[in-house]
Amino acid sequence: MSGDLTRRTLAARLAAGLVLGGTSAFGLATRGWATGTAIDQPLRIATGGVSGVYTALGGALCRLVEPDLVRRRQLCRIISTQGSLGNLRFVRSGIADIGIAQGELVRRAFYGEGAFAVDGANPNVRILFGAVIEKLHVVVNAGLPVQTTADLAGRRVDMGAPGSGTREVAMSMLAAAGLTTNDFVALLGNPSSQRPAALCGGQSDAFAFMAAAPNAVVQDAFASCASRLVGPSPAALERMVETLPDYSQGSIPAGTYAGQTNDVATLSSTAFVVADRDLPDAVAERLTEAVFTGLDELRRLHLAFDDLDEAALLAPCPDVPYHPGALAYFAKAGITPAACR
Repeated sequence: MSGDLTRRTLAARLAAGLVLGGTSAFGLATRGWATGTAIDQPLRIATGGVSGVYTALGGALCRLVEPDLVRRRQLCRIISTQGSLGNLRFVRSGIADIGIAQGELVRRAFYGEGAFAVDGANPNVRILFGAVIEKLHVVVNAGLPVQTTADLAGRRVDMGAPGSGTREVAMSMLAAAGLTTNDFVALLGNPSSQRPAALCGGQSDAFAFMAAAPNAVVQDAFASCASRLVGPSPAALERMVETLPDYSQGSIPAGTYAGQTNDVATLSSTAFVVADRDLPDAVAERLTEAVFTGLDELRRLHLAFDDLDEAALLAPCPDVPYHPGALAYFAKAGITPAACR
């Protein structure tokens, strides 16, 4: 498909499911960026579920650039989506100017792999900066004799929606534990906000959720019924890190959730803020600058941003180029980012 056809097709496919915070301001207008100023048009940021960390981050980004927008009587709005997969497609189609997505899915979108094979490669997606450190949570009914992910054999596991980042990494984790889809019941996946109710209501034995810690979904599960976090065995975790280049070993510290008494080893990765190459360089540079110089404010806005520092913002990007505007800020600030490609 040509770039124009891809954009029109994706816009038509996605518009029916689009949920906007104030649709009248944006609709599906094409990009109309002017030149010569930093941010002189409304910003549309594709995030995730209304209670998720991506949405909190989108709101924080709007807040950081608000002075620019107020001076020009412009708006910054967040677009609620199902997460990384939709965000990358929204940016590609022009529905959103900025998106937040898991590193692995950013790479797959760039190369047209996995869930993005149907769309084809998107060589125009660009990295601005890393943003959210995510960890794979596997939440189980505390009454079950499940100590590691290998013990989920024969259980009903909500893996997340097909094509989602959560589902892809959860399947990889279980494969590293020696399990296949024949060994457990891989439920198709409830919306993230409904997974605690399904677990506590007995419709599932466990659910997986790739997100920053702490997050409201897992907090809800711990508050609603007797729940526990489990992870892979040390050997399985090592196998996963060796085979999944966009992930590393991480930990969910004891006390992150009410009643969690032990550290839980798990997979960790970075979610990135991305844009299309068409986003004007001045806008990308200004947004990048606002985040790097506004780290203290970001950390005050949400517990999940406590670990956010310059090293996290400069996390090695997943073999996808930086936006020239982000590189312009790095050069001005004397920052040398990790090579992407």
